[in-house]
Amino acid sequence: MPSGKIVIFSTGLLPALASPRLPTAWAMPLLVLLHTPLTLVWLGGYVLLLSKAGPVLHRPRVHRVLGRTTGVVLIGFGLAMAGTAG
Repeated sequence: MPSGKIVIFSTGLLPALASPRLPTAWAMPLLVLLHTPLTLVWLGGYVLLLSKAGPVLHRPRVHRVLGRTTGVVLIGFGLAMAGTAG
């Protein structure tokens, strides 16, 4: 089952990218067929990169720095949202 993001992308953005010279019945499947291998290549590259970086990311010092950095970023986002709400 496709994720919500893919459904929104396919129904919201792909029609804007379709060529006006092609009938919609042809343009949309062609765009989906193009999007699918691009997604597979992107995710495959992402998996390959993370599998190679895994030993480095599991080091205690790197793990600690990533945790602290993520915490600071999330707190910053929270403060930014609190500052704009209201």
